[in-house]
Amino acid sequence: MTDDATRALLDIFRTEAADALDELAQLASELGSAQGSKLRNAAKAALRLAHNIKGAAGSVGLEELSSLAHTLEDALGPCAVSSTAPPHELCSAVLSAVSLIERLCEAGHECDPALAEQARELGQRLLEQSRQYAARLEPSTVQASAAPPSPGAGVPAPAESGGSDANPPESTPSTAPARPQAEALPTHATVTHLRVPAARLDELAGHVDEMIVLRGRIGDSTRALERAVGGLAEALASSGEASSACEGPLRELVGLVRTQRETQNALVRRVSELGDCVRRVRTVPLATVAPFWRRVVRECAQLLGKQVTLDVNVGDTELDKQVLDKLRDPFLHLLRNAVDHGIEGPEERYVLGKPAQARIVIDARMVGARVVLEVRDDGQGLVPEEVAQSAIDKGIITRAQADRMLPADKLDLLFFDGFSTASRVSTISGRGVGLSAVRDAVRQLGGECTVESSGYGDGTTARVSVPMSVLAMRGLLVEAEGVTYVLPTDLVERAVRVKRDDVRRADGQDVVPVADCEPIAVHWLDRSVRARPRANDVLSVIVAAVGRRRAGLVVGEVLDEHECVVKHLPWNLKYVYGINGAVVLPSGSTALSLDPQFVLDTPRDGPRSAARSRDGSRVEARRPKVLVVDDSLTSRTLERNILASAGYDVDVAVDGREAWALLGEREVDLLVADVQMPNMDGFELTRRVRADPRLGALPVILVTALAGEEDIAKGAAAGADEYLIKGELEHDKLVEAVARYLLRPSA
Repeated sequence: MTDDATRALLDIFRTEAADALDELAQLASELGSAQGSKLRNAAKAALRLAHNIKGAAGSVGLEELSSLAHTLEDALGPCAVSSTAPPHELCSAVLSAVSLIERLCEAGHECDPALAEQARELGQRLLEQSRQYAARLEPSTVQASAAPPSPGAGVPAPAESGGSDANPPESTPSTAPARPQAEALPTHATVTHLRVPAARLDELAGHVDEMIVLRGRIGDSTRALERAVGGLAEALASSGEASSACEGPLRELVGLVRTQRETQNALVRRVSELGDCVRRVRTVPLATVAPFWRRVVRECAQLLGKQVTLDVNVGDTELDKQVLDKLRDPFLHLLRNAVDHGIEGPEERYVLGKPAQARIVIDARMVGARVVLEVRDDGQGLVPEEVAQSAIDKGIITRAQADRMLPADKLDLLFFDGFSTASRVSTISGRGVGLSAVRDAVRQLGGECTVESSGYGDGTTARVSVPMSVLAMRGLLVEAEGVTYVLPTDLVERAVRVKRDDVRRADGQDVVPVADCEPIAVHWLDRSVRARPRANDVLSVIVAAVGRRRAGLVVGEVLDEHECVVKHLPWNLKYVYGINGAVVLPSGSTALSLDPQFVLDTPRDGPRSAARSRDGSRVEARRPKVLVVDDSLTSRTLERNILASAGYDVDVAVDGREAWALLGEREVDLLVADVQMPNMDGFELTRRVRADPRLGALPVILVTALAGEEDIAKGAAAGADEYLIKGELEHDKLVEAVARYLLRPSA
């Protein structure tokens, strides 16, 4: 069998085993509290699942996984014929075995020897615990008449304990189980699912996006044609010069226009249906991620010695796969925080009169075009005043600022970079980066994350709101300084008109009054209005909101609403501040898509001294440092002076070798390099930067006289973020290019 065929078979196994493992974990968690027939039914169902997984794993060559599943079968045997719940030690070992099987499934054929050894040790512990349990069973508690397991299930009967009526064991548990037979998970005669690479779906979605744009152009053309024909008919009728010779062609023209309209309407319906189909294909039920969430909670609880169950109530809610992938790590943080910080230890829960088994609930629901997910726990909860006091102790806020804060604002401090209420640092959490990373990731999707708690003992709720899809969206078109911008309509709360004289200054920012809410801070997208204020000016302000976050956007004019398809910017314009893409309008012109995070961030005047790395994260607050590398003294001096006058801290190097040495000694926020240099050229320097784990995210701008397409492509292949041509280089171009990657003063 070829490597490709083996990988394809392994993918099929993983897909089919996922649901079986999730159900097996749920059944295993029920064994410790079940009695009588409920215990036996749960054990028998778990046996069937373990048996199927064992056979399927053997058929794809996963020997360690198959062996552990076989041992799990043997260990569950006594439970299938008993009336008394197994001891906690056996239940814990069974749950550990299910978790380890999931890890072995993910590892595939590249199983770590340490993981394989762990599986063997756990198998031995499972059998030992099972033997001890079977030995303690009284004959009266063993259901001799219980129906035997399905043929081939490999389920042992309990060991004889003095009862002559006990069935003899079909097999004796062994620490070296026989090689599993090549059996597969249950399948159907017909293929009901196809595995399609995500890249193909993205390509298909791209074609649908183009059809949406063409649909808009055809609609505009049809309306223009209708107006032209109508005008022609009116002109001929009013002039009185219409003749029979004109009537025939005019009727034919009117008929063609009618046919064009009908065809255009049919195209609108078909493109909409096709777009809906592609969205449904790209969206993934949240229920498919439930096994991963349960495993995270289970393993985290075991590590911390806590008893926690996870309830997942997501129904048929779906998310775009790209959105779901980006939410994977944020949700990992939220769940681990809930188990570690939210849930109390067993002793504390006992003192508080709470059940030993803590509970975490994940709920999901659709709200318009967005999906809202909540993670609730029944743990100790949060006291806003204690959160604020911790922030005061860390120097994040002052007591005077805390006194002016609402409870929700105090809880919002949890998302401050470096903030943590944990009294210790563990392998789970406590370093003050988790919730900050969660909010950053969610905001990059145009969403919002908040935390709510009623106080001590009442639990905590973390709420995440994100767009359901990243495909075509409804967008509001606005104009500012001759440029057209688009903003997702699901972020737009309202559009208002505000007098220029009503703009006020508060806490270093411009704010405007808005009915039914507090005054909001504004971005001046149309800076010409701000630069030349006139008496009695009326401003057009778009109020954007997600959750509790609200901000205003001063624009020149509100144009229209359209269905928009956001296209990614080319590689050398990937990090334009405040812009996350471009939209081709039906007219063929282009609008810039505003980054929701830019719109909703609180705008402030003054320089932003924190640097933005290549992945968009911020580094420490100081003057950004730029390293300029050029073997020409003239070019090197010119670029250094340009950037120094713009407020940057600039170092220089004469070639790539010296620059590489400086990068190993000093902290640099951005690299500007020539290409043609002795010792080490700019391409090689860029490749080394990208290959270095410490420098891999460093923004790199190549400034060179090499203007050929092959040279530009070579720069992109090396990993450069931008490529500037020296002959076309002006003072402002270099400053603007650097400002794309280092946060600049906001307007």
